[in-house]
Amino acid sequence: MVEKLKSINQYYNKTNAKITKYKKISKKIERTTLRQKRIARKRNNRINDYLSKAARIIVNYCLNNDIGKTSSRI
Repeated sequence: MVEKLKSINQYYNKTNAKITKYKKISKKIERTTLRQKRIARKRNNRINDYLSKAARIIVNYCLNNDIGKTSSRI
């Protein structure tokens, strides 16, 4: 699980570093570019999707094996 999240972040960092390098060379662009926003949105969506799928697998496992609350709260 951790490897998948790590690889998503590594790709984002690698791509963002390239864009930042070009921004420093040109010295014209100071703000976040549209491409940086796009890769950040893509990374966030991929991470959210992966975590949602992992949570669904855990919930299904618990339901299939009758795992639930072990203590009751008042």
